[in-house]
Amino acid sequence: MFLLLSCATQHDNFFRGDVIGFSDKPTTSYRADRGLFMNLKPQSPPYNLLEGNETSKIRTDIKTVPRGNNTTAYYAMELAAKRVNYIRRKIAKRDPLTKYYIFLLTDGLDNASSQVAKNEKRILFNRTPKQYQKRVHRQLKNAMGWFSKNTFEVYPMMYEGEDLLETKERNKLTDAQFKEMLKQDMECFRYSSEGKEKAPELISADNFQSIITELRSHFEKNS
Repeated sequence: MFLLLSCATQHDNFFRGDVIGFSDKPTTSYRADRGLFMNLKPQSPPYNLLEGNETSKIRTDIKTVPRGNNTTAYYAMELAAKRVNYIRRKIAKRDPLTKYYIFLLTDGLDNASSQVAKNEKRILFNRTPKQYQKRVHRQLKNAMGWFSKNTFEVYPMMYEGEDLLETKERNKLTDAQFKEMLKQDMECFRYSSEGKEKAPELISADNFQSIITELRSHFEKNS
């Protein structure tokens, strides 16, 4: 399970990326403090994806994301939104042509973000799932700051693995009900700087090839 953030401009060679894994707690490919004032301290730079060795590193990070029994996708997306904000200000120097993308891939529904975020002093009190979903969308909205004209999109993807299928069977959901459940739970991750109607829809499938094929189609169409 991972988050990938990248940004690029059309007038120079600028292509950067990070990985955020989120099982029992989020892990990042970059060094940064956490807590209420995380963006006030320096962070390590993102990978330069135009350099071969850096691309190999990011692929390794994706493959070695720790596995656990929980899913902290809400908290990981909050960290990603803060990272986008940091990169826009400190790395891209507020360049108006820089485009920002987050690609989210998960195989489970969030069940631990509130407690982990509280443990890491990102929040002071536990949030219900609905409250954290609203928080995530607010963080995405604030990532670009006021009056920004940058493109910023989030592509949410769900791999329907064994855990989710067990949830479907346990709750005796029809295929339509199952898809609707996933759509509602992942709705907070949909985002586009051009407005809600332009936000990429959830991509959900029981095999990775279908997910990648659909992602390519959506990304090329939107971009």
